Amino acid sequence: MPWVLRRELNRAQAQLRQQVSRLPRDEEIEVLRDSGSVTLRVPTRLLFAPDSESLTHDRASARVLSLPERLLRLRRRLTAQIDVYTDNIGGRALNQAISQQRAAVLLAVLTRAGIAPRRLQARGVGLSAAIASNDTPEGRMRNRRVEFVFEPAGPRPAAPTSAAAPFRPAPAAGRAGV
Repeated sequence: MPWVLRRELNRAQAQLRQQVSRLPRDEEIEVLRDSGSVTLRVPTRLLFAPDSESLTHDRASARVLSLPERLLRLRRRLTAQIDVYTDNIGGRALNQAISQQRAAVLLAVLTRAGIAPRRLQARGVGLSAAIASNDTPEGRMRNRRVEFVFEPAGPRPAAPTSAAAPFRPAPAAGRAGV
């Protein structure tokens, strides 16, 4: 990854960590980093009423929603993928539907806040991709989450493939009659 993109992600990570550090510690918001993105992981309970696609309209949800909004306003080279996850209670179809509805709500909120739709994508992931066991209440609570994944905007360099084209030398220049 080019240094300018790494620097943009470093700045985004630092900004999110600073903003999250100002929030109450019991909110369990995480900032995660990998080589190509920064993720803001938020427990669903901070944004949505239980078993509902309706946002909670309280101070906690407003503070949480201000995090991705501020980051996208300040870091214009970033895009955001909004992923909404559920636990396994209620069945696959119900969880998929509610996660898709919640993703659409979050997309609409950020768009209404002035973030360009071309910089946002949202998807309901449902109960796939659990990060904890669904066998315990604590595990299910960890699985009910929203992840805002921030990445640099623009085309990505092509990843090298294992079946690369064989090397062929350039044709010799200036050879007449060949």
